[in-house]
Amino acid sequence: MKKNLDTIITIVFALCILGESVPAQERIHLKIIHADKEEHTKSGHQLTGSVHYFVEERKINIYCDTTDVFEADNLYILRGRVRIVDTEKSVFSDYIRYNVLTEEAHSPGPLLFIESKPQRSLQADRGTYNYKTNVLIAAGNGVYKDSLYTLSADQFSYVRNEKNISAAGNVKGISKTGLYTIYSDQFLYLINEKNVSASGNVKIFSSKDNAVASGNTLNYQQNKLYGILNGNPRVAVADSASSDSLIISGARIEYFGKSISRYVVTDSVTIKKGGVTAFCQKAVYDTTVSKVYLRYSPKIVEETFTVFGKEIDLTIKNRALSEMVVRDSALVLSNADTTGMYDLQNELSGKTINVYFNNGQINIIIASLNAKVTYYGFEKNELQWRQTGTFNQISITLTNGKITNINCGEGNSIITPKNMLQVIKKKGLYE
Repeated sequence: MKKNLDTIITIVFALCILGESVPAQERIHLKIIHADKEEHTKSGHQLTGSVHYFVEERKINIYCDTTDVFEADNLYILRGRVRIVDTEKSVFSDYIRYNVLTEEAHSPGPLLFIESKPQRSLQADRGTYNYKTNVLIAAGNGVYKDSLYTLSADQFSYVRNEKNISAAGNVKGISKTGLYTIYSDQFLYLINEKNVSASGNVKIFSSKDNAVASGNTLNYQQNKLYGILNGNPRVAVADSASSDSLIISGARIEYFGKSISRYVVTDSVTIKKGGVTAFCQKAVYDTTVSKVYLRYSPKIVEETFTVFGKEIDLTIKNRALSEMVVRDSALVLSNADTTGMYDLQNELSGKTINVYFNNGQINIIIASLNAKVTYYGFEKNELQWRQTGTFNQISITLTNGKITNINCGEGNSIITPKNMLQVIKKKGLYE
């Protein structure tokens, strides 16, 4: 018997200690400032007519047309022109369930949240604001606005203490300047830092650059006008006159817009414009001068030509590729035989090679400074001779992809007839 009594005492003592260590959650108090009429009901009481409460703990005023109070449930049902207002923020709705224990104000219908300093707003089909944690959760056709962005999304979460907005589902962010719009699945906006992180099907439309950048993740710093795009990123500069867009892709794209507007693409870069495809490890697209700078093992492939160099610059005029400048170890290769019977290539090299385009096709090639050429001559689809030479300048004119003229400056050349060349095998005739 004594053992059982000791056990009961021990349990009671433990419960007392536990009760002291976990204090009961306190309710906030809604002080009635005004109501036209008050009636007591079985579950509590009802106030009607210009109802006004004041919450001392939070320094907020509550206004509505009617209130149903359910004291056992710690619940106030606020109906009709509901406004919950303090010096910094306001919540508007036609219907709010206000829990005085959790301090959650839940609106199952349209909700409008407004902050005054600085001014920002969020509206949605439904939402809940927690006055204890200062967190707003909103869903359904949500729209957030401040001095930098207008955001729309299926869901929003706003943490006031940390000043960050997160959005999910069909997110669209429009800059106040109207210069760019961001689309994504997820969106995090750090308000004080003015930084944006977006993920999932990210697309950025730039009206300033007439460009669309896409990828899987984006980090953008508004103060620095600097962004990083990862996850199979690419940027496409639209050609409004045709479908011939400039497309640049790589492992990573950086955007710099502080003084000049440029895109820096790195690692396994591919560039496409019309019939030209380029490869390199780093490309810089400068929108202010409409140039693309290719660095680190650049290579250009066209239908009839392949171009190599240490540095290659592409110039775009009137939305079309107009010029290519190849510097240092510049080399242009083309198929010498249009019949496909010979594995021969014409070669043109020089310190600098300028390539000019007409209607998207190579029109003129000029090699300067120690220019060297190797050219094979054909007649009736048969090899006749080979010319090799070194000149101060070599100019080649093309029409529809075919060489129509070669002009050489000062220098020396040798023309070797076919019968004096080493045996040149035709394809498929020899093992």
